[in-house]
Amino acid sequence: MPDKHQWLHRYIAPVASGQAIPDIRPGDTIARCLAEIQSVVQGLKSDSNFSWAYPVRLPDGNPINIARPGQYYAQAIREIQDTLDGLSGAVSAALVKSYSEHRQALGQSAYDYDDTPGSGGDWVYRVPVPAPGQIIHASRPGLQLAFAITEIQNYIDGITMDQDLAEEMQIWLEANCTSFIDHVDGPLTPARDAFLYFTLETWRAAAGIDGSWLPGDLEKGFNALLWTIKRASVAAIYGEVIREYKKALGVDLDCETAKTECINIYNAAAWSPGYEISGATYAVAVHTYVSFSTNVWLVIRQRCKVILDDMPKIKRINELYALPSQVVYGNAYDFVDLDNIGATLGKWLLYDTLPESSETMQESDYFGDIATSPIDLAGLSCPINYVQKGMMFSGIHYAIQKWSFTTA
Repeated sequence: MPDKHQWLHRYIAPVASGQAIPDIRPGDTIARCLAEIQSVVQGLKSDSNFSWAYPVRLPDGNPINIARPGQYYAQAIREIQDTLDGLSGAVSAALVKSYSEHRQALGQSAYDYDDTPGSGGDWVYRVPVPAPGQIIHASRPGLQLAFAITEIQNYIDGITMDQDLAEEMQIWLEANCTSFIDHVDGPLTPARDAFLYFTLETWRAAAGIDGSWLPGDLEKGFNALLWTIKRASVAAIYGEVIREYKKALGVDLDCETAKTECINIYNAAAWSPGYEISGATYAVAVHTYVSFSTNVWLVIRQRCKVILDDMPKIKRINELYALPSQVVYGNAYDFVDLDNIGATLGKWLLYDTLPESSETMQESDYFGDIATSPIDLAGLSCPINYVQKGMMFSGIHYAIQKWSFTTA
C-alpha cells in the first residue's frame, strides 16, 4: 500500500474519564483538523466536482466567525463520516488482511498487506446531524468531537484507494464463495448425507449483497464466509487418520466357556497398530455362531485419531465428522450403534471437536477407545444364534473449520 498521509494537525483525544481538552485554543485546533481531513478526503474522491456542504476554513489566527461553531462542526464531521462510508475503491488494512486469511484458508497463497489498523467505517463516535437551530445536547460535546476527529484520522490511515485491488477481491469472492461451507443452513444438508456449500446466490443472501456492488459490500462478502472443510483419510493425502485395533476369538463346545474366553482375551489385549477391518477407521463389531456344535464368539474394535496439518496460522475450531457405515468383514453386518454415539447409517456425524488453535498441525485423541467388551454392549447371552452386528466409520473423515477471520 502507498505511504499514508502525514497529518499536520493530528488530534489527540482525551483518554482519562473527565479529562479536560488541554489545548489552549481547542476551537482553532478542531477547525484546523477538520479542514485538513476534508482536504484529504476530497483527494480520495474520484468525483472532481465533489464539494463539501459544510466546508471548514483554516482560522489562520483569526476568531472563528461561524455563528454556531459546535453545530457546524458536528454537521461537518457527520458529512465526512458519510462520505468515507461511500468511497468506492477504498481498501482498509483490515479488509486486505481478511482477504489474505480467506485465501490461506482455501490453501492459496497469502496476500501481502500493510498491517496499519483502520476502523473500516464502523464508527464508534458517529456524530448525529443536528437539526437547524438545534442545540447540541451531548454532555461533553467537545470531547465527543475530539474522539470523532481522532477516529476519522485513524480510519483514513488504514485505507488506500486501490480500485484494481477492490475489483480483484470482488472477482475472488464470486469465484471462491462456493468453496466455503454454508454456516447459515449447514454444515450438512437437511438429509445429513452431504456437506452444504454456499452457492453464489445463498452467499449473496447471507452477506446482504443485493445486485450491483456497492461500497461496503466487499466487507460484507468476506464477513459472511466463515467455515471451510478439510479432508483426512487413511491415505494421508490432506490429513491423516491413524488406526489401531483389538481382536478376540473364543471357541469352545460350551457356550459360556467360549464367551468368557473371548471377553478375557479382549480385556487383556493391547492395541495393535493398523487395522483388522480394512475399510474402517473406527469400528465395533461382534459375531457369534455355532459350527459343528462348537460355539464361536468373535469381537473386533478399532480406534482412530485424526492428524490435520498444513493449516495457516489463523485461529479456528476444527469439528470432526465421519460417515457411519455397515461393518463389512467377510460380509455385511447388521448396523447397530453398539457404543451409543448417536450414529445413523449413512448420515454424517459430528463425533469430536478440537480446541481452538492457530497451530499449523493438530492431532485429536483416539476415538473409540472404550473399555467395555462389545459382547456386553451387544447384550448377547447363551445359547447363541448366528449374529453379526456393529458399525464403523468409513475411511474418509472431514473437519469443518470454523475460522476467527479478521473482521473486514
